[in-house]
Amino acid sequence: MPVKRKLAERVRFVCSNPDCKATTIGPSAKADGTVNLGVAAHITAASPKGPRYDKKLPSRGRKSFDNGIWLCQTCGKAVDADTSTHTVTQLRRWKMQAEQEAKASLGVTRANSHFNILPGDQTMYINVRRFQELARRNHVDVNAGPLKPGMPLLALGGSLTPFVMENERALKSLFPEALPLDSLKTRNDLQKAIGNLIHFAGYLRSKNAPRLRKDGSIPTVHPSGDIHKDHVLYRDYGLVRLILLLDSLWFASHSSVAFFRGRPPIRGLARVHSANGRDLVASPLWLALPASPLFGQQ
Repeated sequence: MPVKRKLAERVRFVCSNPDCKATTIGPSAKADGTVNLGVAAHITAASPKGPRYDKKLPSRGRKSFDNGIWLCQTCGKAVDADTSTHTVTQLRRWKMQAEQEAKASLGVTRANSHFNILPGDQTMYINVRRFQELARRNHVDVNAGPLKPGMPLLALGGSLTPFVMENERALKSLFPEALPLDSLKTRNDLQKAIGNLIHFAGYLRSKNAPRLRKDGSIPTVHPSGDIHKDHVLYRDYGLVRLILLLDSLWFASHSSVAFFRGRPPIRGLARVHSANGRDLVASPLWLALPASPLFGQQ
């Protein structure tokens, strides 16, 4: 029990899988009770037939804190299954990152650690695939509706507005936790942000925006990862230069092309891909035109 308790406490009773991060403890139906949905999984198996078994590790080591990782029940079953494809290196990285995040959050208010659009904000861009994956992982239902793979949002025509409203409803229910961009103060902070969600607001510059065709349609331009050729939005935030890679599939209004030219005001949510020097490259999940001016964010 002490080892299991230590594993859970060192990650705030949150699943260590960075793509899950489910809270594993909370109140039960009893007035003074709690329910724990977390498990202490082995990094290397406890028995020879288990996944990632290390015959060189002594029996005591298999039961030690160093060989354990705290997960929710779903992720724990996947990691402990005989058919598990998770590697020792991956699980140790999950554990290290989860503990680092828990340490970084000590004493930090959560008031600014979530993203949401505000009343009157106009949604301009939704990476539906990434956003709905995030929603499903957090048990928020969202209807994909008539959208087909590879189909631009704008091709929905008259169904576009109700589709955007459905996703806005899911966003409000999801209220995703994300790192405020202005909380990234050091190079180490930038490295820790890789793979995580960030949220931000400000006036961003546009580069390599696609031109409308003569018939008024938008050419399909997917990001290649080359920030010098892709359609990007960028801005310097002190130490950080945020670079957002845009995909024309996800423009959520016909005015998006004009909106993403020049220096648009934006409230946004993105997942970080890489940090190179001071450049933080991210894929936006949601971008909105704020209803009110972004004072101090010029």
